[in-house]
Amino acid sequence: MARTFVAANPDKIQLSLGAVASGGATTFMAMVRPTTIGASQHCFTIQNSGPSGIIGLGYSATGKVRYGTSGTDSDGLTSIAASSWYVIATSRPAGAAQTVRIHIFDVAAGTWTHENSATTQGNAAGTPVSNALGVFDYATQSAPLNADLAWVAVWTSALTDVQVEQAAFSWTNLLSLAPQAAWLLDQATTGQKVVDWSGGGANESAIVSTSVSTASVPLFTYGHPVRRVQRTFAAAGVTVSPSAGVLALGAAAPTLTVTVSPSAGVLALAAGGPTVAAATLPAAGVLALAAAAPTLTLTVSVTVSPSAGVIALSGIGPTITGPATICWDPATTATLTTTAAGTDTLALAAASTDTLTAAAAATDALTASSASADALTATPVTPTTC
Repeated sequence: MARTFVAANPDKIQLSLGAVASGGATTFMAMVRPTTIGASQHCFTIQNSGPSGIIGLGYSATGKVRYGTSGTDSDGLTSIAASSWYVIATSRPAGAAQTVRIHIFDVAAGTWTHENSATTQGNAAGTPVSNALGVFDYATQSAPLNADLAWVAVWTSALTDVQVEQAAFSWTNLLSLAPQAAWLLDQATTGQKVVDWSGGGANESAIVSTSVSTASVPLFTYGHPVRRVQRTFAAAGVTVSPSAGVLALGAAAPTLTVTVSPSAGVLALAAGGPTVAAATLPAAGVLALAAAAPTLTLTVSVTVSPSAGVIALSGIGPTITGPATICWDPATTATLTTTAAGTDTLALAAASTDTLTAAAAATDALTASSASADALTATPVTPTTC
């Protein structure tokens, strides 16, 4: 339920000042459905003891959300339209020449816009005396509102983008951010007073017309917002064992116990980052983990025993230990160097010259075929690895 303000009257509600102040940081926020766009309008203002120093929340003749002042206004870049619901807000830190942050939620589109105003604002001058709904200056009735107004809230601090979004759809959430004043315009009749829900005492003191709106207020709730259930997981974990299939987990981080045992298949975990426990890899198959980082422990046992052949090991460096037999082609010159206390045999072909160099305490035999000249050197040398 909301309250309808007609600019032609003009309709307006005056409120006591309560705990509202205007000399420093401020955030103004409202849920509004413009009836028309085409003239400057204001949802809420803090009234001043003089003609200057009034500040408030509204929108321009082109629908740009406005931090209104008695001097130069600060407008956003994005326009709102008639006959649609919006949550609009302005937030400004304390101090001179501060950028005003503009916030808009388009209910129909379901999108937020957060942007900076084109001009800066300093602290408001003067002494605040009251608050007003539906006009800029309560006395002169300037910039009257032509719209349905559901609620308005005021903070003497500059809320962040995240805080503004937190407050937008739940009255409970809004009050949890401790506003200096907050008004719900859901009264069944205009005879019921508009009260300040913050407890600051900024209650209705005067009213000119207005009427109970016939337009329903979408999304907004009095309690905690009801959230849609986005995903459901089995309490005891998930077992995946298709011959070919996909398990997709979006934007979640559950703990999963996954058993994979197809001969060929795919397990795809997208943007999930789960912990994968007790994983059994198939003898042949594919485990695809997209944007996830599980820890895998792999034990490799390698046995090499061919008499002739090739083993290609990519990225693994085993140590192979065993007896070796070395043979040369004819007409070559070869040197065999052995370590201490070893027994080595050099077999030579014909027409070659060969040298056997042995370390101390080694027993070596030189066997040569005909027409060769071979020498045995038994001088102790430093052993080297063949």
